[in-house]
Amino acid sequence: MALLRWRLVLLLALLAVVITAVWYRSRQDAVDGHTPAEYRVVAVAPFALAAGEDPEGLAFGLPRLLAARIAGNGGWRRVAPEVVAARSGAAAPSLREPAAARSLAKRLAAQAIVVGELRMTASTVQARAAWLSAAEPEGEPVVVEASGRPGKWAELVDRLADALLQNRLAPDEVRIARVGAVTSSDPDALRAFLAGEERFFRAEYLQARLLWQEAIAADPQFALAYLRLAELHRWLGERELAVQARQNALLLSNRLPVSEREWLELELLAMRGEVRKALDGYRALLSLVPNDWEGWCGLADLYRLQGEAAAAREALAQATHLLPQHQALIEGRLALPAAGAAEAP
Repeated sequence: MALLRWRLVLLLALLAVVITAVWYRSRQDAVDGHTPAEYRVVAVAPFALAAGEDPEGLAFGLPRLLAARIAGNGGWRRVAPEVVAARSGAAAPSLREPAAARSLAKRLAAQAIVVGELRMTASTVQARAAWLSAAEPEGEPVVVEASGRPGKWAELVDRLADALLQNRLAPDEVRIARVGAVTSSDPDALRAFLAGEERFFRAEYLQARLLWQEAIAADPQFALAYLRLAELHRWLGERELAVQARQNALLLSNRLPVSEREWLELELLAMRGEVRKALDGYRALLSLVPNDWEGWCGLADLYRLQGEAAAAREALAQATHLLPQHQALIEGRLALPAAGAAEAP
Protein backbone atom coordinates (compact mmCIF):
# COMPACT_ATOMS: atom_id res chain seq x y z
CA MET A 1 0.00 0.00 0.00
CA ALA A 2 2.83 2.40 0.85
CA LEU A 3 4.50 1.68 -2.49
CA LEU A 4 1.25 2.39 -4.36
CA ARG A 5 0.82 5.66 -2.46
CA TRP A 6 4.33 6.79 -3.39
CA ARG A 7 3.74 5.86 -7.04
CA LEU A 8 0.59 7.97 -7.08
CA VAL A 9 2.44 10.90 -5.47
CA LEU A 10 5.20 10.63 -8.06
CA LEU A 11 2.69 10.45 -10.93
CA LEU A 12 0.80 13.50 -9.63
CA ALA A 13 4.08 15.39 -9.35
CA LEU A 14 4.99 14.51 -12.93
CA LEU A 15 1.53 15.56 -14.12
CA ALA A 16 1.98 18.87 -12.31
CA VAL A 17 5.20 19.42 -14.27
CA VAL A 18 3.40 18.64 -17.52
CA ILE A 19 0.53 21.02 -16.68
CA THR A 20 3.00 23.79 -15.83
CA ALA A 21 4.83 23.26 -19.12
CA VAL A 22 1.52 23.36 -21.01
CA TRP A 23 0.55 26.61 -19.31
CA TYR A 24 3.91 28.18 -20.09
CA ARG A 25 3.78 27.11 -23.72
CA SER A 26 0.24 28.45 -24.13
CA ARG A 27 1.30 31.73 -22.53
CA GLN A 28 4.35 31.98 -24.77
CA ASP A 29 2.23 31.29 -27.87
CA ALA A 30 -0.03 34.15 -26.87
CA VAL A 31 3.00 36.42 -26.47
CA ASP A 32 4.20 35.36 -29.92
CA GLY A 33 0.84 36.33 -31.38
CA HIS A 34 -0.37 32.83 -32.32
CA THR A 35 -4.03 32.83 -31.39
CA PRO A 36 -6.78 30.38 -32.42
CA ALA A 37 -8.22 33.05 -34.73
CA GLU A 38 -5.12 32.65 -36.93
CA TYR A 39 -5.58 28.93 -37.46
CA ARG A 40 -5.54 27.70 -41.03
CA VAL A 41 -6.52 24.19 -42.02
CA VAL A 42 -4.84 21.95 -44.60
CA ALA A 43 -6.24 18.55 -45.57
CA VAL A 44 -3.61 15.88 -46.23
CA ALA A 45 -4.88 13.15 -48.54
CA PRO A 46 -3.60 9.58 -48.80
CA PHE A 47 -1.19 9.30 -51.73
CA ALA A 48 -1.88 7.33 -54.87
CA LEU A 49 0.44 4.47 -55.78
CA ALA A 50 1.90 5.37 -59.17
CA ALA A 51 4.20 2.37 -59.52
CA GLY A 52 5.40 -0.64 -57.57
CA GLU A 53 3.85 -2.48 -54.63
CA ASP A 54 2.99 -1.10 -51.21
CA PRO A 55 2.86 -3.95 -48.69
CA GLU A 56 3.52 -1.63 -45.73
CA GLY A 57 0.70 0.80 -46.50
CA LEU A 58 3.00 3.78 -47.05
CA ALA A 59 0.56 5.49 -49.41
CA PHE A 60 -1.60 5.99 -46.32
CA GLY A 61 1.11 6.11 -43.64
CA LEU A 62 3.55 8.66 -45.09
CA PRO A 63 0.81 11.32 -45.46
CA ARG A 64 -0.02 10.65 -41.79
CA LEU A 65 3.55 11.61 -40.89
CA LEU A 66 3.40 14.54 -43.30
CA ALA A 67 0.27 15.85 -41.57
CA ALA A 68 2.04 15.65 -38.19
CA ARG A 69 5.04 17.53 -39.63
CA ILE A 70 2.98 20.34 -41.20
CA ALA A 71 0.51 20.94 -38.36
CA GLY A 72 1.70 23.57 -35.92
CA ASN A 73 3.85 25.52 -38.36
CA GLY A 74 2.54 28.96 -39.27
CA GLY A 75 -0.78 28.37 -37.54
CA TRP A 76 -1.65 25.46 -39.83
CA ARG A 77 -3.74 22.59 -38.48
CA ARG A 78 -4.57 19.41 -40.38
CA VAL A 79 -7.48 17.32 -41.51
CA ALA A 80 -5.98 13.85 -41.08
CA PRO A 81 -5.61 11.48 -44.07
CA GLU A 82 -8.10 8.99 -42.62
CA VAL A 83 -10.83 11.65 -42.62
CA VAL A 84 -9.91 12.83 -46.13
CA ALA A 85 -10.09 9.21 -47.35
CA ALA A 86 -13.44 8.58 -45.68
CA ARG A 87 -14.98 11.82 -46.93
CA SER A 88 -13.69 11.58 -50.50
CA GLY A 89 -15.49 8.30 -51.24
CA ALA A 90 -14.53 6.39 -54.37
CA ALA A 91 -13.01 9.47 -56.05
CA ALA A 92 -9.76 9.80 -54.07
CA PRO A 93 -8.07 13.19 -54.60
CA SER A 94 -5.02 13.05 -56.86
CA LEU A 95 -2.40 15.12 -58.62
CA ARG A 96 -4.15 14.44 -61.90
CA GLU A 97 -7.42 16.12 -60.90
CA PRO A 98 -6.49 19.30 -59.02
CA ALA A 99 -9.92 20.90 -59.44
CA ALA A 100 -11.61 17.95 -57.71
CA ALA A 101 -9.01 18.04 -54.93
CA ARG A 102 -9.62 21.75 -54.34
CA SER A 103 -13.36 21.13 -54.23
CA LEU A 104 -12.83 18.44 -51.59
CA ALA A 105 -10.74 20.89 -49.53
CA LYS A 106 -13.67 23.29 -49.47
CA ARG A 107 -16.05 20.55 -48.35
CA LEU A 108 -13.63 19.76 -45.52
CA ALA A 109 -13.54 23.44 -44.44
CA ALA A 110 -9.83 23.54 -45.33
CA GLN A 111 -7.95 26.40 -46.94
CA ALA A 112 -5.64 23.97 -48.76
CA ILE A 113 -5.12 20.31 -49.56
CA VAL A 114 -1.96 18.25 -50.10
CA VAL A 115 -2.21 15.46 -52.68
CA GLY A 116 0.52 13.18 -53.95
CA GLU A 117 1.70 9.85 -55.26
CA LEU A 118 4.40 7.27 -54.54
CA ARG A 119 6.66 5.28 -56.85
CA MET A 120 8.11 2.24 -55.13
CA THR A 121 11.12 0.17 -56.16
CA ALA A 122 13.27 -2.29 -54.24
CA SER A 123 15.84 0.39 -53.47
CA THR A 124 14.00 3.74 -53.63
CA VAL A 125 10.76 5.42 -52.63
CA GLN A 126 9.92 8.53 -54.63
CA ALA A 127 7.18 10.88 -53.43
CA ARG A 128 5.59 13.61 -55.55
CA ALA A 129 3.16 16.04 -53.96
CA ALA A 130 1.43 19.38 -54.47
CA TRP A 131 -0.03 21.96 -52.11
CA LEU A 132 -3.32 23.18 -53.62
CA SER A 133 -5.04 26.29 -52.34
CA ALA A 134 -8.82 25.94 -52.18
CA ALA A 135 -9.12 29.57 -53.26
CA GLU A 136 -7.35 28.93 -56.60
CA PRO A 137 -9.65 26.75 -58.74
CA GLU A 138 -7.61 27.14 -61.93
CA GLY A 139 -4.04 26.34 -62.90
CA GLU A 140 -1.80 23.32 -62.81
CA PRO A 141 -0.29 22.42 -59.43
CA VAL A 142 3.34 23.02 -58.58
CA VAL A 143 4.65 19.51 -57.91
CA VAL A 144 7.59 18.91 -55.56
CA GLU A 145 9.54 15.69 -55.18
CA ALA A 146 11.55 13.85 -52.56
CA SER A 147 13.10 10.40 -52.58
CA GLY A 148 14.79 8.11 -50.13
CA ARG A 149 15.72 4.56 -49.24
CA PRO A 150 13.13 2.17 -47.81
CA GLY A 151 12.97 2.51 -44.05
CA LYS A 152 14.19 6.12 -44.00
CA TRP A 153 10.64 7.39 -43.70
CA ALA A 154 11.26 10.30 -41.33
CA GLU A 155 13.97 11.82 -43.52
CA LEU A 156 11.84 11.39 -46.66
CA VAL A 157 8.85 13.12 -45.07
CA ASP A 158 11.04 15.97 -43.78
CA ARG A 159 12.38 16.63 -47.26
CA LEU A 160 8.91 16.55 -48.76
CA ALA A 161 7.48 18.85 -46.07
CA ASP A 162 10.34 21.34 -46.51
CA ALA A 163 9.62 21.50 -50.25
CA LEU A 164 5.87 21.91 -49.73
CA LEU A 165 6.27 24.62 -47.08
CA GLN A 166 8.97 26.57 -48.91
CA ASN A 167 7.97 30.24 -49.18
CA ARG A 168 4.80 29.54 -47.18
CA LEU A 169 6.25 30.23 -43.72
CA ALA A 170 8.21 33.09 -42.21
CA PRO A 171 11.29 31.95 -40.25
CA ASP A 172 9.59 32.71 -36.92
CA GLU A 173 6.57 30.58 -37.90
CA VAL A 174 8.54 27.33 -37.95
CA ARG A 175 7.70 25.33 -34.83
CA ILE A 176 8.41 21.78 -36.07
CA ALA A 177 11.47 21.12 -38.21
CA ARG A 178 11.71 17.30 -38.01
CA VAL A 179 9.00 14.69 -38.13
CA GLY A 180 11.02 12.58 -35.68
CA ALA A 181 10.51 15.23 -33.01
CA VAL A 182 6.74 14.64 -32.99
CA THR A 183 6.68 10.94 -33.88
CA SER A 184 9.80 8.74 -33.87
CA SER A 185 13.09 8.49 -35.76
CA ASP A 186 13.35 4.74 -35.23
CA PRO A 187 12.59 2.99 -38.55
CA ASP A 188 11.16 -0.13 -36.89
CA ALA A 189 8.89 1.96 -34.67
CA LEU A 190 7.68 4.02 -37.62
CA ARG A 191 7.07 0.95 -39.75
CA ALA A 192 4.93 -0.67 -37.07
CA PHE A 193 3.12 2.57 -36.26
CA LEU A 194 2.22 3.30 -39.89
CA ALA A 195 1.01 -0.24 -40.43
CA GLY A 196 -1.12 0.11 -37.30
CA GLU A 197 -2.64 3.34 -38.61
CA GLU A 198 -3.75 1.62 -41.80
CA ARG A 199 -5.17 -1.36 -39.88
CA PHE A 200 -7.07 0.99 -37.60
CA PHE A 201 -8.49 2.87 -40.58
CA ARG A 202 -9.72 -0.47 -41.94
CA ALA A 203 -11.34 -1.24 -38.54
CA GLU A 204 -8.91 -4.11 -37.89
CA TYR A 205 -8.53 -3.12 -34.26
CA LEU A 206 -6.72 -6.09 -32.74
CA GLN A 207 -4.06 -5.98 -35.45
CA ALA A 208 -3.68 -2.23 -34.92
CA ARG A 209 -3.22 -2.76 -31.19
CA LEU A 210 -0.45 -5.31 -31.73
CA LEU A 211 1.35 -3.07 -34.22
CA TRP A 212 1.22 0.01 -31.95
CA GLN A 213 2.54 -2.11 -29.08
CA GLU A 214 5.35 -3.18 -31.39
CA ALA A 215 6.09 0.48 -32.21
CA ILE A 216 6.36 1.32 -28.50
CA ALA A 217 8.63 -1.66 -27.88
CA ALA A 218 10.96 -0.32 -30.59
CA ASP A 219 10.80 3.26 -29.27
CA PRO A 220 9.58 3.66 -25.65
CA GLN A 221 9.52 7.47 -26.16
CA PHE A 222 6.94 7.26 -28.99
CA ALA A 223 4.28 9.53 -27.48
CA LEU A 224 1.86 9.40 -30.41
CA ALA A 225 1.85 5.60 -30.38
CA TYR A 226 1.01 5.67 -26.64
CA LEU A 227 -1.83 8.10 -27.30
CA ARG A 228 -3.33 6.10 -30.16
CA LEU A 229 -2.97 2.90 -28.13
CA ALA A 230 -4.67 4.52 -25.13
CA GLU A 231 -7.73 5.39 -27.19
CA LEU A 232 -7.93 1.91 -28.67
CA HIS A 233 -7.48 0.18 -25.29
CA ARG A 234 -10.32 2.25 -23.86
CA TRP A 235 -12.62 1.59 -26.79
CA LEU A 236 -11.96 -2.12 -26.42
CA GLY A 237 -12.90 -1.90 -22.74
CA GLU A 238 -9.32 -2.36 -21.49
CA ARG A 239 -9.52 0.49 -19.02
CA GLU A 240 -6.39 -0.13 -16.92
CA LEU A 241 -4.23 -0.46 -20.02
CA ALA A 242 -5.83 2.71 -21.42
CA VAL A 243 -5.02 4.69 -18.26
CA GLN A 244 -1.40 3.51 -18.30
CA ALA A 245 -0.90 4.35 -21.98
CA ARG A 246 -2.50 7.79 -21.59
CA GLN A 247 -0.27 8.58 -18.60
CA ASN A 248 2.78 7.71 -20.70
CA ALA A 249 1.51 9.99 -23.48
CA LEU A 250 1.04 12.79 -20.95
CA LEU A 251 4.56 12.45 -19.63
CA LEU A 252 5.90 12.59 -23.19
CA SER A 253 3.48 15.26 -24.45
CA ASN A 254 6.32 17.52 -25.67
CA ARG A 255 6.90 14.88 -28.37
CA LEU A 256 3.31 14.87 -29.64
CA PRO A 257 2.16 16.51 -32.87
CA VAL A 258 0.57 19.89 -32.23
CA SER A 259 -2.97 18.84 -33.14
CA GLU A 260 -2.97 15.86 -30.76
CA ARG A 261 -1.24 17.91 -28.05
CA GLU A 262 -3.99 20.52 -28.14
CA TRP A 263 -6.68 17.93 -27.40
CA LEU A 264 -4.54 16.38 -24.66
CA GLU A 265 -4.04 19.78 -23.04
CA LEU A 266 -7.82 20.12 -22.80
CA GLU A 267 -7.97 16.67 -21.17
CA LEU A 268 -5.50 17.97 -18.59
CA LEU A 269 -7.90 20.78 -17.73
CA ALA A 270 -10.64 18.22 -17.15
CA MET A 271 -8.32 16.12 -15.00
CA ARG A 272 -7.77 19.21 -12.82
CA GLY A 273 -11.54 19.53 -12.43
CA GLU A 274 -11.90 22.45 -14.85
CA VAL A 275 -14.38 20.57 -17.03
CA ARG A 276 -16.35 23.64 -18.13
CA LYS A 277 -13.17 25.39 -19.25
CA ALA A 278 -12.16 22.24 -21.14
CA LEU A 279 -15.59 22.11 -22.80
CA ASP A 280 -15.21 25.71 -23.94
CA GLY A 281 -11.78 24.85 -25.34
CA TYR A 282 -13.08 21.85 -27.28
CA ARG A 283 -15.94 23.83 -28.76
CA ALA A 284 -13.62 26.69 -29.75
CA LEU A 285 -11.12 24.37 -31.46
CA LEU A 286 -13.83 22.38 -33.23
CA SER A 287 -15.31 25.59 -34.60
CA LEU A 288 -11.94 26.09 -36.34
CA VAL A 289 -11.17 22.45 -37.22
CA PRO A 290 -14.63 20.85 -37.48
CA ASN A 291 -13.37 17.72 -39.27
CA ASP A 292 -11.22 16.36 -36.44
CA TRP A 293 -12.91 13.15 -35.31
CA GLU A 294 -10.69 12.78 -32.25
CA GLY A 295 -11.84 16.19 -31.06
CA TRP A 296 -15.49 15.19 -31.34
CA CYS A 297 -14.84 12.02 -29.34
CA GLY A 298 -13.08 14.00 -26.62
CA LEU A 299 -15.92 16.53 -26.50
CA ALA A 300 -18.41 13.68 -26.10
CA ASP A 301 -16.46 12.34 -23.11
CA LEU A 302 -16.56 15.71 -21.38
CA TYR A 303 -20.28 16.11 -22.00
CA ARG A 304 -20.78 12.74 -20.34
CA LEU A 305 -18.76 13.89 -17.32
CA GLN A 306 -21.28 16.71 -17.01
CA GLY A 307 -24.23 14.34 -17.36
CA GLU A 308 -25.22 15.82 -20.73
CA ALA A 309 -26.05 12.55 -22.52
CA ALA A 310 -27.89 14.12 -25.47
CA ALA A 311 -24.98 16.46 -26.22
CA ALA A 312 -22.56 13.52 -25.94
CA ARG A 313 -24.55 11.50 -28.47
CA GLU A 314 -24.62 14.46 -30.85
CA ALA A 315 -20.83 14.85 -30.62
CA LEU A 316 -20.32 11.13 -31.28
CA ALA A 317 -22.66 11.37 -34.26
CA GLN A 318 -20.27 13.96 -35.71
CA ALA A 319 -17.35 11.57 -35.22
CA THR A 320 -19.31 8.77 -36.89
CA HIS A 321 -20.11 11.06 -39.81
CA LEU A 322 -16.39 11.65 -40.33
CA LEU A 323 -15.32 7.99 -40.00
CA PRO A 324 -18.39 5.81 -40.64
CA GLN A 325 -16.33 2.59 -40.67
CA HIS A 326 -15.86 3.05 -36.91
CA GLN A 327 -19.57 3.52 -36.16
CA ALA A 328 -19.96 0.48 -33.92
CA LEU A 329 -16.84 1.29 -31.91
CA ILE A 330 -17.70 5.00 -31.60
CA GLU A 331 -21.26 4.30 -30.49
CA GLY A 332 -19.96 1.73 -28.01
CA ARG A 333 -18.04 4.57 -26.38
CA LEU A 334 -21.26 5.64 -24.65
CA ALA A 335 -21.22 2.43 -22.60
CA LEU A 336 -17.63 2.91 -21.36
CA PRO A 337 -16.27 5.08 -18.51
CA ALA A 338 -15.65 8.60 -19.74
CA ALA A 339 -12.07 9.72 -20.37
CA GLY A 340 -10.42 12.73 -18.78
CA ALA A 341 -11.29 13.47 -15.17
CA ALA A 342 -12.87 10.05 -14.65
CA GLU A 343 -9.55 8.39 -15.42
CA ALA A 344 -7.31 10.69 -13.41
CA PRO A 345 -5.33 8.94 -10.67
